[in-house]
Amino acid sequence: MENIEIKKLIEIDEDNLNKMTKWIYEWWGESEALTLEQVKNFLKHCMQKDRLPQTYGAFIGDSIVGMYQFTYEDLFVRPDIYPWLANVYVDEEHRGKGICRRY
Repeated sequence: MENIEIKKLIEIDEDNLNKMTKWIYEWWGESEALTLEQVKNFLKHCMQKDRLPQTYGAFIGDSIVGMYQFTYEDLFVRPDIYPWLANVYVDEEHRGKGICRRY
């Protein structure tokens, strides 16, 4: 398995942010009638240091290959249960390589 580093994302370069935006947009943003810009703004908001929501990235070198988040809610009918592990995603090219074992 390649050398994977997990990082809490407080900020991220534009290329990796665009990659994450594409993942989330294609996964659920488009079906929720969101624009790419709305998804990008959602991701920027989820990069908090000391509070929820928080975003973590799996990196090979400087390139993000996966992500996950901790959020206040994911199931709106159960706001009493938190934090939620949400938006666990591994780039298709890197699936099956044990990346989630590093989370």
